[in-house]
Amino acid sequence: MNSKERGTIALLLLGAYEKAIADYTTAILENPDNAEYIGRRGNAKVKLADYRGAITDFSRAEELNPQGGWQECVTATATQMALREIPND
Repeated sequence: MNSKERGTIALLLLGAYEKAIADYTTAILENPDNAEYIGRRGNAKVKLADYRGAITDFSRAEELNPQGGWQECVTATATQMALREIPND
């Protein structure tokens, strides 16, 4: 892991999700088949409640690395999205 990647992970941990998304998007443009970058960008999107964007990223990460555990992220994110759409009575 290089220092740039460590810095972007730190952004996620510190809650700078928009900046993390921007950094991961740049990294993905340079490395379009890197499942970790795509999945981590999905993690940041979840934090911003961009569930559809997150599912897209997690699904792509799963295609690239089926053993990476990204399918569980798709399922969890879809569940969060569905729960937010259920009205409270």
